[in-house]
Amino acid sequence: MSDPDRQTWEQALQQRLEALEAAIEARHWSRVTAVAESCLPGLRRAEPGWLWHQESALRRWAAARVRAAWEEHPPRRRLAAVEAAFLEVLDLVPDLTLGDVIDLVPAPPPQLSTFLPSWTQVLGDWGGRWMHHQAARSRLLREGLRLHLGTDGLAARARRSDELEVWLAWLDALRAEGRKEELLAAARRGARTLYRPPDRLQLRLIEGSAAAALGQVDAAHRAWRLVWRTRLCTAGLCMVWDAAGALAPDFFAEELESAYAEERPIAPDLQVRIELLCGDADLPLARLQAADRRRWWTERQHPATQVLPFLLRVGTRQVEVDEALLVGRIWRATDLDGRWRPEPPEPVPPGWSQLMDRVIATHPT
Repeated sequence: MSDPDRQTWEQALQQRLEALEAAIEARHWSRVTAVAESCLPGLRRAEPGWLWHQESALRRWAAARVRAAWEEHPPRRRLAAVEAAFLEVLDLVPDLTLGDVIDLVPAPPPQLSTFLPSWTQVLGDWGGRWMHHQAARSRLLREGLRLHLGTDGLAARARRSDELEVWLAWLDALRAEGRKEELLAAARRGARTLYRPPDRLQLRLIEGSAAAALGQVDAAHRAWRLVWRTRLCTAGLCMVWDAAGALAPDFFAEELESAYAEERPIAPDLQVRIELLCGDADLPLARLQAADRRRWWTERQHPATQVLPFLLRVGTRQVEVDEALLVGRIWRATDLDGRWRPEPPEPVPPGWSQLMDRVIATHPT
């Protein structure tokens, strides 16, 4: 598309978004639906840069599309209509919340209190139409539970439940209300009582973050260490690093020191990943130079599998990664646990390459 054509097309889309605002102000919901649907093809073709500048309008468009479905349909068809509208807009606004929909106009949507129980029941199904939107499903379910039950209701339900989403919703509510001590106590309780080990690990991560927010660094390290030593892999590294935030470099520096002293073993490829995340490329480069080059393609833990893609990436630190290109795919493939495969079996958000992108962007050298 040429620049004049793009400008004309973007101006037309901008005019539609302005018409949408007028329809929202008038509460003309059939008009909102028509205009919102007419925007969808253009929004899907829009340049990422243009969408970024229209972030607020884009969120309003998505909320309006869902709210119009809510307002226009009778109670017996409302749930299915709202669900379909959410699934339609999530690709463009993946973090849309039910709160965005409710707060679109000052008046609440009709029959909110009777809608919420059915909404949370639908979102409680891991399969079905939400199979490809699990992160959004989980987030919307926790939000729906908070709105439906409130903090006290969530506390009562969590104490007699083994459902991870209920516990996460309770913890979200405590965090939103600034109840830090109760958040820490609840996370500890859930980490001890939930049945599934992955669920307990997830609450341990929250326990660590809650302890860190209270200045209890040693307690935070203990919680994160339980997760890390249970998941000594790239996925575990990414989970703990993301949860620990600013404390991650210090925490993993301690783990590296233990590994160097042979107190607690860490696989060589994981050591390289941690060293790079901590901003130290000298030792990984030394490992690469000392390693047998003939085994680059056959040895799972060879330093080349992390260091060579890192050198490609750090040389273009200011450039956005284009995953359509070979070098972009090579970089994203480092999210795999030392094995080169076309696609990871379970992508871990955020992946190791995404964490490294953050480190590279902020590192002085």
